[in-house]
Amino acid sequence: MMDMDDVNTKKLNIEPLKKAILREDWDGLSFNTNPHYYDIWALSIWPYCFSYNHFYYNFQYHKIIRAYVMQKLLSLKPGELLPCISSFNGLSIYKTDKFLNSYYDGRVRKDLFTKKMLQSHSIAQKSRGIVYRDYGHIKGRFEDCEHRSFHQMARINSKAKIMISPEILFY
Repeated sequence: MMDMDDVNTKKLNIEPLKKAILREDWDGLSFNTNPHYYDIWALSIWPYCFSYNHFYYNFQYHKIIRAYVMQKLLSLKPGELLPCISSFNGLSIYKTDKFLNSYYDGRVRKDLFTKKMLQSHSIAQKSRGIVYRDYGHIKGRFEDCEHRSFHQMARINSKAKIMISPEILFY
């Protein structure tokens, strides 16, 4: 799955993709981007398990979560992948059998997340719980990133391993 936008219509470094295809330690895999990981909207990574837009201080935490995931990616050992709950970052590859019982759903799907996951995000983001804001282009009560539900369904239904490679495909 790929977004055909200004993030991914750059020069392609195919080597990380070739190496990734041979690996068996992932079921869904996205890649880092240059100069930093940009797709915080689709990202769920412990303790930020849900959408940062559905908690207080979201604009502040967009930057904090970006720095958090970049620190995690930069601290990986060579060849290591970063486990997460959801990640897209403009391009993800999937092992189809793990995603057959999953579908894209852009609604707010709290039902796919445990109370512990929602609480961990609320605590990490210093929020008083989930909020629903209308951002104009995003209707907070109704909308969330469709990748989050897709990945979480695959994790629940098929025990899919969602990972992020620290390697960069697009420059």
